[in-house]
Amino acid sequence: MNAAMTLILACVGIFGLFGLLLGFILLMRYMNYREKMKLAEKGVYVPKEPKKKPKKGLLIAGLVITFIGIFATIIFWVFGVSVTGSGMGNYFPLGFGPWMLLGLFPLLLGLILLLIFVLGYPSGSTNHNQQEFTSINNEESANANEDDKIDFQEEEQEI
Repeated sequence: MNAAMTLILACVGIFGLFGLLLGFILLMRYMNYREKMKLAEKGVYVPKEPKKKPKKGLLIAGLVITFIGIFATIIFWVFGVSVTGSGMGNYFPLGFGPWMLLGLFPLLLGLILLLIFVLGYPSGSTNHNQQEFTSINNEESANANEDDKIDFQEEEQEI
């Protein structure tokens, strides 16, 4: 076999593996969907409860790792400027080189954790707070209406 044939065979094998994996995932999702639909037709399906609010530990870890990443990025950038300024690394403009990955990796990891924390809130969490606020206002308005009725009855008795 020549080199081109080996390269084509390797590409087909890799893409075939990923295609099989994707097909298996899609098949499993479709089977799960069909199962839910059958249960819903029979009236047995119980939807899962909405996600709970993520814990504060995720926020704290995200912030700490992000700041460590910022600090490390700045340190390695200064290192890169000092190395390229001495004539050792003329191929890295402004001191940006492969050593910057040592700072950018924790920075991006921390940002991903913060993104997970922000997106981890259930979409209905604001509605829950709104329902509490509405129920409190309804109770206050009901109490105010009772006070008005009492005042009106007292005025009728005085006449």
